[in-house]
Amino acid sequence: MAKLEMKASDLCELYILLDMYEQTYGATEETQSLIEAVKEKCREQGITEIRNSRKAGRPKTITAETDAAIMNLRAAGKTIRAIAAETGVSRAYVHQLINRHMNH
Repeated sequence: MAKLEMKASDLCELYILLDMYEQTYGATEETQSLIEAVKEKCREQGITEIRNSRKAGRPKTITAETDAAIMNLRAAGKTIRAIAAETGVSRAYVHQLINRHMNH
């Protein structure tokens, strides 16, 4: 494998892109080895947290607590519409979250 020589911010961004690729297309030996190489290089450079260093993209408005509340309400038998009204998110988001959890 080629030697990685990158700035810390670019390394973090590469890790995020590889992770998104893996989530979208599935894990392969090649992506796994690339991710491990990037993680190792991050450790060497003293990076303890992989994050979006440029703050690119749309900021998250829905927290993990809201996601957990949605899943708990669904487990309690609430309807999609009732969950959306109670948590203040769209019905489409509730559908997406529930489907994402059912497929994993």
